[in-house]
Order: sequence, then structure tokens, then C-alpha cells
Amino acid sequence: MTGTVIVYAGIAIAVAGVLMLVRCIQRAARIRASQFEPGALEAELRRLILMNGAAVGIGFFGLAVMVVGMLI
Repeated sequence: MTGTVIVYAGIAIAVAGVLMLVRCIQRAARIRASQFEPGALEAELRRLILMNGAAVGIGFFGLAVMVVGMLI
């Protein structure tokens, strides 16, 4: 029972990470289509890189939790 709950929690966390990655792709497309000044563009890209790293980290964490739930 406990393992099943942990697996589902891991799946939920991994899905949240994937949804964040989709949001990153949408934001990158918006940045690419718009006309930013160089300073503003650099700031937007820095935020996007940070968000992308967080999304990948959350996704991997969710998958790790899911594996732990399967092992239990």
C-alpha cells in the first residue's frame, strides 16, 4: 500500500516537471517571436534557463521517487 502511494506521488511530481518543460517551450517560442532589447533578452533567457533546469530537476526527482516506490 505504501509503495503504491509513493509511486503515484512520484508520477505526479514527474508530470509536474513535464508540464514545466512544456511551459518552458512555450515561453521560449514567445521570446523568439518578440523583439527584446539585448539587455532584456539576456534577462529573459537567464530566467528561462533557470526555469528549464528546475523543470528537469523536478522531473528527475519524480522519477526517482517513483522508482523508490516500486522497490518498496
